[in-house]
Amino acid sequence: MPKNSEIMRSEKRTKGNTREYIYNKIREDIIYGRLRPGERLLESELTRNYQVSRTPVREAIRQLQSEGFVNVISNRGATVTKLSIQEVDEIYGIRAILEAYAVRLAVEKITKNDLNNLLKIQKKLEENASIKDYEGYIENNIKFHFFFPEISGNKNLLRTIQDLRRCVYRYQYITLTIPGSFDPWLKGHRKIIDALIKKDAELAAKNMENHLEDIRRVSIDFFKKFPQGL
Repeated sequence: MPKNSEIMRSEKRTKGNTREYIYNKIREDIIYGRLRPGERLLESELTRNYQVSRTPVREAIRQLQSEGFVNVISNRGATVTKLSIQEVDEIYGIRAILEAYAVRLAVEKITKNDLNNLLKIQKKLEENASIKDYEGYIENNIKFHFFFPEISGNKNLLRTIQDLRRCVYRYQYITLTIPGSFDPWLKGHRKIIDALIKKDAELAAKNMENHLEDIRRVSIDFFKKFPQGL
């Protein structure tokens, strides 16, 4: 009896990279707010939804745990990691310092082609904002912020920034939905780009620090008013 396309896709994933597929699906659901902080991840539901065995589900959850997306407690199972206001505040503060440093290093190495690529990312962000495409904005915003540590060539700096950003990905989606949030974020990006064009490393770094401090302040103010968002 011929198999339908869904079963065939499922078999292909099972034989191929099932763990990576499930890992990416859960990770996206966390980042884009479909899975909320504190929400339980039940193996029985995940295996049923994805029509796979428990092994790749457990492997995916272990990877998500190692990256800070998921918290696993013995005999209680896995939940989406939930941070306190203080932890979110601290992470944004550290990011502001490290990403400003990444910009300072990147200015010395950036080429005309690199700058053109950054301008393309910024244009996509503006297009995302104009139609309130939150998921597209987050995807391109990640590219914008990783641009600088990647250009810097400092692998340890890139890895540290990646780890910190993973902790607060899910909160970015929440704060983007605050009315009027797109304009100041895009303005902050443009200030960074303008300083890059001028080859002013100190100004570009300061603009990045100010940009992330603005995000930190808005985020903390929001979560103080609406702690259920955490």
